[in-house]
Amino acid sequence: MSEADETEWPPHLDALVAAPANHRLLHEDDEVRVLEVTVQPGERENLHHHRWPSIMVVLARPDYRNFDADGNEIPIWWNADQSGSAAGPAPATAAAARN
Repeated sequence: MSEADETEWPPHLDALVAAPANHRLLHEDDEVRVLEVTVQPGERENLHHHRWPSIMVVLARPDYRNFDADGNEIPIWWNADQSGSAAGPAPATAAAARN
């Protein structure tokens, strides 16, 4: 993975560092990073970021919301089959999910 600007993407907010209880590294190499993310009902993750472009695969439709560093809700788009998508062309800023 290429290095990113540490001012824009502080290392202490990397998902594995800032929210280790919710993120488990399954695989990482120079091209891809695969994480398993679990947020239990009633739990709120610590603020963190994913500095590389990401795609989120939801296996069961959770009842959760994402919030940015200022506490503003980040929209999640649900497809007709109830699967969710929070993917975008560029990395998002730091966020925290609440289930």
